[in-house]
Amino acid sequence: MDRSTLLIWAGLTAVVVVIVVLVRWRRKQQFDLELAEFIGLILAVLGGISSCQLLYKAFTLQALKDLLGSDIVTLIIGAIAIIWVSVKEVWKALL
Repeated sequence: MDRSTLLIWAGLTAVVVVIVVLVRWRRKQQFDLELAEFIGLILAVLGGISSCQLLYKAFTLQALKDLLGSDIVTLIIGAIAIIWVSVKEVWKALL
């Protein structure tokens, strides 16, 4: 993972955790995050960022398209699935 990706990941993780805590505080729900929820949020953000990078590379890198051939569709579907699961994990933490 390069430095810019790591900085983006750390920033987005902090933003997501703060948003989850603020939404829970506004709703007067459980204010604290359990360790499992916190780790789930961190992994969800990392999965989302990594999948977005993977989608970008799948659409722009000709070498990857040549290497995978028609299996590039499977790669794209997998990246979209990971983004979907990541969004669901963040949504679950909000509720």
